[in-house]
Amino acid sequence: MSKKKLTMKEIAAAVDVSVMTVSNVINGRDHLVGEETKRRVKAAIDELGYRPSATARALRSSRMFSIGFIVLYDERKFLGDPFIAALADGLCAQLAEQGYSLTIQGVFTDELSEAKAFRRMETDGLCLLLSGSQPTKYNLRELLKSLRQPIVLFQEGVQRAEPDICSIRQDDRGGGRLLAEHVVSRGARSVLVVVPQVEWPAISERVGGVREALHARPGVEMRVLVSESEKDADVQAALTNYLDQGGKPDAILAANDQMAIAAHTVLEQRGLTLPDQIMLTGFNRFNFWRYFSPKVTTVISPAEQLGRTAATALTRRIDDGEFEDRDIVLPVELVQGQTT
Repeated sequence: MSKKKLTMKEIAAAVDVSVMTVSNVINGRDHLVGEETKRRVKAAIDELGYRPSATARALRSSRMFSIGFIVLYDERKFLGDPFIAALADGLCAQLAEQGYSLTIQGVFTDELSEAKAFRRMETDGLCLLLSGSQPTKYNLRELLKSLRQPIVLFQEGVQRAEPDICSIRQDDRGGGRLLAEHVVSRGARSVLVVVPQVEWPAISERVGGVREALHARPGVEMRVLVSESEKDADVQAALTNYLDQGGKPDAILAANDQMAIAAHTVLEQRGLTLPDQIMLTGFNRFNFWRYFSPKVTTVISPAEQLGRTAATALTRRIDDGEFEDRDIVLPVELVQGQTT
């Protein structure tokens, strides 16, 4: 004999709250519920083994209880990027707590004309992380806006004419300023910023922050070195060529930690000691950072928290009909290592 399925009414009776309170917790509206009550309801759900019917929820609310995460990127193995993976981790974890699933899809710039398949996406909202030129990003944004779903845009600002788009980003410009001020305070008078060829808005912001900080420091020179990609071999080839042509900066500010680690190999081969002869910084400080020696001076990225924040903002928008805040910026923090 099959076990009788528990109802929300029985959960409510066990915790001595209303059925609406239980429904709010189960359906991701737990911001309407006090922390202690939410804890008791979730404990009862776990203890009693309640499992909501996804089909019934969709029929009652005309929702799919699914969110899409779309990445516009030229690399086929885009989930190998630690920033994208951390965003996805945060999204998955928070959406799961709120009863939503996550669909992840990569879009490649050379296949953008075939992206009309997104019109068939059965989701309630979308999260976008876009690389490439402004026209390319604009085309995909316009296509996805035609789906008439609320959108969270990672790492970019929004226009006032886009009322159903929310921007969630970390303070990359502020992070760039922190790194530039840090190396200059330690004597750097020539700074080389190493970036990948692919256009990421976050990296553009970091470069902008460095430029702003150095503009206020007369006599400090800044140059930008473009690597074909973020891959070790490409970063090392670009830096080797730069040094072979006589370049010798006081500090190298890499766009992220993996590029900084690649650059370190070249500096080590040249016999340049860090930080006495040259300084080196990265950006993001994901888990692999702790396994590399020397510890690279870097900036902590709240990437996973960006994903969690996006999940909360999007599900609240689905409940309430509008975004509470359309421009959310999370702070970053400089961590000094052994390379500056």
